[in-house]
Amino acid sequence: MLAGAAVYFRFKREVATEDRAWFIALVVVVYVAVLIFKRMTRRKTGGLVRLEASERELTFRDGNGRTEMLWSAFSRCLESPNLFVLVNRPKTILYSVPKRAFPDEAAQNWFRTQANQPQSVAPAASEEPFVPGRFVAASGISLIFQLKYRDYLSRFLTSWRMKGLFIGMLGLVTGIIFFSTPPPDAVNSPLKVYLIMLSTMIPMLVVVVFVISFFSWRGEKKYLAPQQIVLTDEGIEFTGRDSSGSLSWNTYKYYLENRWGFFVWHPRGSLWFMFPKREFPAQSDLVQFRTILRTNLKPSRWFFL
Repeated sequence: MLAGAAVYFRFKREVATEDRAWFIALVVVVYVAVLIFKRMTRRKTGGLVRLEASERELTFRDGNGRTEMLWSAFSRCLESPNLFVLVNRPKTILYSVPKRAFPDEAAQNWFRTQANQPQSVAPAASEEPFVPGRFVAASGISLIFQLKYRDYLSRFLTSWRMKGLFIGMLGLVTGIIFFSTPPPDAVNSPLKVYLIMLSTMIPMLVVVVFVISFFSWRGEKKYLAPQQIVLTDEGIEFTGRDSSGSLSWNTYKYYLENRWGFFVWHPRGSLWFMFPKREFPAQSDLVQFRTILRTNLKPSRWFFL
């Protein structure tokens, strides 16, 4: 916010009135291009998803696997004339259920009742003790971990969304300083002004990364719970406090390894997973997991989240 305010006041003071329209038009064009790119690359699922609902849980099944989620995993249910929309507890993911999928009005009323029951009434996996070793990893890798602040920081440092924001801000400052008409009574050269701006902005941007990571982690901390993951040649099997299931590697397309962990994701959608390296029991497990990733996914550096 402080960096944005600094750029704004610099823009007002340094850019001539006749040049401002060009800069604003450039920002608008870039923003629209990003929106079009996101829309074009949004994941399109052509297959059917089968939903099984009971008084205890919801089970989603498709060609890539299954996910079982207890009603306690959802904080609220939004409703429109055509949709039920379930919101997960951290309020980060929406699950849409079309009303046309229900056989009749009575089934919709039953689903509405289950979805809107108080959290104190909804069945929760926390009623059953979390048992390490629930999955037997005969030929896979078994992990038990809980994401921490360092993992959120690693995600922001890895994501090109954050890098792109920084590059865009630096590019805007560069354009304003070097391509605008300097005032006739300027005391400092454009290069000196640019170096002063960099010495101010870079520390501020570094602080911004730590602050955003902290608030993102803080906002979801109370919903984070230990989860057990089993990684095999076929896919990922997981269980936690409110959900469990299995996903084949076809769910994802790319992987990335950095100093702190592994990321797997699909560019057309918000499907992603992070595996912190500190949770792997042995170095041989890291080697085995790298082999699994190379066999099933493509390496990439363009992690965008």
